[in-house]
Amino acid sequence: NLSDDEIFKINRNPPAFGISVLDENFDVIDEIILPDNIYSQHKYFVAEEGLYLSADHPENPNLKENEWRFDVFNLSKKSGIR
Repeated sequence: NLSDDEIFKINRNPPAFGISVLDENFDVIDEIILPDNIYSQHKYFVAEEGLYLSADHPENPNLKENEWRFDVFNLSKKSGIR
């Protein structure tokens, strides 16, 4: 029995989400489920090094409001997404 505010909060900033990498035939190459309450699905960018995800989920215990933190994930044929 969640309140309307709790439902809105969960939908706005889900605790966890995943990333799937597909090839040109839409076959899954690799996938990862990210840890709960660390990353925001709304702030990201892609650069030569890989996919940068913002570690600014509102429930992240290490969140610092005065700094931005991005972690980079890249695809390695040997080890999968890192």
